[in-house]
Amino acid sequence: MNHIEELEPAQIEDLERVAYLMGDNERAALLGMIVELKQELLEFQYKLDDYPSEQQMNQDAQDLQHLKEFFYECFQRLSGHYPCPEFSSDYDKGVIFEAIERGEEVKE
Repeated sequence: MNHIEELEPAQIEDLERVAYLMGDNERAALLGMIVELKQELLEFQYKLDDYPSEQQMNQDAQDLQHLKEFFYECFQRLSGHYPCPEFSSDYDKGVIFEAIERGEEVKE
C-alpha cells in the first residue's frame, strides 16, 4: 500500500469520499486537509520552478554591475564634468544619448 505522501490529490480525494461514506468523518476531514495542503504545495513548487536559480541571479547581478560600470565609464569620457551621474536618471541617460548622436555620422 502507498504512503499518503506518495498519493496524488485526486487519489486522496477518493479516500476522503470513502471515509465519509463509511461514516469516519474525522478521517475524511483530515484527508480533506491533506488534499488542500498537497495542492498548495504543488502551487508553491510551480512558482519555485519559475523562480530564477541562485546561479542565474548571480549572473544577472554581474551583468548589471558590468552595465553600471560601462555607464560610469561613458561619463568619464565626456568632455563635461559630471561628479555623480546616476544610471537611473533619465537626464543622465539623455546626456550620453546626445553625445552618441552628436558623434555619429548619418549614412544615407
